[in-house]
Amino acid sequence: GLLTPTPGSKASADQSKLIPIPLLGLANCGEATIYAESYDNQYLQVSKKVLPRISENLFAVQAVGSSMDRANIHGNSISDGDYVIADPDDKDFSNGDYVLSLINNMTNIKKFTKDNINHQIVLLSESSEKHPPIYIHEDDMSYFMTSGKVIAVLKHPKIRPDDLIVSST
Repeated sequence: GLLTPTPGSKASADQSKLIPIPLLGLANCGEATIYAESYDNQYLQVSKKVLPRISENLFAVQAVGSSMDRANIHGNSISDGDYVIADPDDKDFSNGDYVLSLINNMTNIKKFTKDNINHQIVLLSESSEKHPPIYIHEDDMSYFMTSGKVIAVLKHPKIRPDDLIVSST
């Protein structure tokens, strides 16, 4: 057809630089109050250059709430409406990593801290508001840390009213 790019054409080359990342739903940044629900067949089209690494099973969730507004993931905080990209195959968590956890079938985004002395995992909010941490015994880690490591934040666009005015000159 006329709209189907032929292999080697500019359109197909452009598309190959974008990777589809499944959007799985919402993740709470504060207390885990949002059920992990799937957005059927919704994908973010993301340029490979935006991601620190490409992995086969990457997925995205949309952040809800402001409890991670002081996080620092490659220089980005996590604000309400941002898309968070996670790698479910990366379960090698270190102190300071950001993780998606699943607690009572509810997803949330937290900063991972392993407290070896007390044999516990502490999931911290990094926020301008006060949110209590979540405490997990290290034996329970595999049960809660099912979702993987946060590798990127795609910021929700900040648009000023002036940006919407198209200049005619």
